[in-house]
Amino acid sequence: MKYYVPKDVKRFVLKKRLARIIPFICIEVLAAVLLFFAPFLRDVSNLNKILTFSAVTLFCCLIIGVPLKLVDRSWAGEVTRVQYRKVRKSSTPGKPSVASWRQQDFELFNAFELSIKTDNGRIIKRKAGEKLLIFTPNDKEEYQPGDYVVHVSGTSNTVILNRKDNIRCAVCGASSEKGSEICHCCGYHLIKVSSE
Repeated sequence: MKYYVPKDVKRFVLKKRLARIIPFICIEVLAAVLLFFAPFLRDVSNLNKILTFSAVTLFCCLIIGVPLKLVDRSWAGEVTRVQYRKVRKSSTPGKPSVASWRQQDFELFNAFELSIKTDNGRIIKRKAGEKLLIFTPNDKEEYQPGDYVVHVSGTSNTVILNRKDNIRCAVCGASSEKGSEICHCCGYHLIKVSSE
């Protein structure tokens, strides 16, 4: 099955990636200039400068999340198996102290893991998302074997293309009617099945 990713969704992905890569590059250049060219650091050994630069690089990678966005790839294929598991997450905002850990509120989510047969015959396993149990009583019908799903790198949603009733937006995840061209929630174009 061929699909078409609209230009505005591609622009969204590019902006999202640049928003992480540009600050990373700026911080790295600033750290390199300060460590290797600052006059007040001339007495520090080169090994210490390199170790400090490596620590700054690792810290930036973890905080800004550059490697995760660069590793994310687009994929498409037919769902062969769906696994559900319940995940318990804190609904309390912020990081609680140890004393208040027992007093936190938790919410149950259904986590979806899909086994997908790609167009070239490989079987891949991908996490498709989490849904709050309270609002989605029919979670078991979210993904079914035989569905053709698409994930565009840089987005956080998995789109089911061969459903007759609705289609999910790759950008915001809202469902729109099948004949819609544009998502009613965020205004981006929806991924469509190509006529070729």
